[in-house]
Amino acid sequence: MNDQINLAIQRAFDTEPVDELTPRELHVLGLVSLGMTDKEIASAIRVKPPSVTACCARIYRRLGLRESNGNPRVLASLYAIRAGVMPAMGE
Repeated sequence: MNDQINLAIQRAFDTEPVDELTPRELHVLGLVSLGMTDKEIASAIRVKPPSVTACCARIYRRLGLRESNGNPRVLASLYAIRAGVMPAMGE
């Protein structure tokens, strides 16, 4: 399992799929990397939680993260931290 996670992380870092994310997706990815839940993110950006869930699914797909490789939320958080996609304080 760890080999699969490491492979997924390495694959994510070998490419630049973050360039394919919309500004909203980048913002959500940054909030995910802070450990916020879908409900907390929804409240912060003033949308309904299902919209955040759908946005996260698009982010995971665009980053090439699959549940079979581990927890996509954790992998996306690691990607966001490594790629420098962090929200500014107060956003």
